[in-house]
Amino acid sequence: MSQRIHSTLTGSAVSGGIVGAVGRSLWQYLLSLILTDALLGVAVWLMYRLFGVHYAAAFGLAAAILHFIPFVGPTLLAIGSITFVAIQFHSLLHGLLLGALTIALAGLIGVVLQVWLSGRTARMNFAATFLSAMFWTWVWGLPGLIFGTPITIALKAICSEIPGLRWVDALMSQRPHDGAASRPGALTQVTAKTEPRL
Repeated sequence: MSQRIHSTLTGSAVSGGIVGAVGRSLWQYLLSLILTDALLGVAVWLMYRLFGVHYAAAFGLAAAILHFIPFVGPTLLAIGSITFVAIQFHSLLHGLLLGALTIALAGLIGVVLQVWLSGRTARMNFAATFLSAMFWTWVWGLPGLIFGTPITIALKAICSEIPGLRWVDALMSQRPHDGAASRPGALTQVTAKTEPRL
């Protein structure tokens, strides 16, 4: 009877730990996503204002919102900016130049910085973050590109709480023993193992 109670309590604790770890990881990822999208919006607003484009603030807001849809959002923004700027300045060259700069900003801030920051907040190495995005895109297409990173972050958090799968967490972590070192009691376990026996 006592063993059943102990196993039930242990199972509940593990389940609660998994739910908590997944929730924290996804919340940190969402914050990083909001931060990079806001940064992209400010950068687009400043660039359009520098070039004297009308409604620069509206373009900045559109850049921040549309970037939640990878590739498709920046493409729609680039097409809209090319059309609007070409009409305003009566020059297709101006429109193409600003469209190219918009795509470059979206790639630099919204892809490179986003992937790096997502990996930092989830304690994932860059290779794992990038490869997971490519894998889920290959499996599901555009939905995989949107949801692939959160799914991988959740899977990593789950693996970090299950003893038999902690090697997967260590494989995706920034450092070989990053996942183990961040858990409560890990330092005590390592110390106990390294203490010489008398």
